Amino acid sequence: MATQALLVDTDVFSFLAWQHTQAEPFRQIVEGRLLALSFVMVGEVYYGAVHAGWGVPRQKRLSDALSRYTILPGTVDIARRFGDIKAQFRDQLDEREMWIAATVIAHELPIVTNNLRHFKPMSEHFGFDVEHPSLN
Repeated sequence: MATQALLVDTDVFSFLAWQHTQAEPFRQIVEGRLLALSFVMVGEVYYGAVHAGWGVPRQKRLSDALSRYTILPGTVDIARRFGDIKAQFRDQLDEREMWIAATVIAHELPIVTNNLRHFKPMSEHFGFDVEHPSLN
């Protein structure tokens, strides 16, 4: 069983947290691993909760789900790496994904995502690992 740390992207976090049917193939990837989230991803899910008008009980379930992960804060190193990524992909990708990729690079972690279309080009250019059931 793998013990390496792994950064979990927004989509996979949502699948796992809300027990979505798409979670099952990702469970095999995350099982037994130290799981981390980027501060940017945490902001995304809190925005989604507020935007959707979630009440206190559902927001509490979200906070409980987030508490099971190590949250990686922003750093100057992450900001510098974001600048490198944005210089390369500035009009091609969403900045939130660039920040998440910068977190992966700075912490030398692989990422598990269901968004291969955006993360594979960055991983190929900057040399980080992307994990997805179709790649195993």
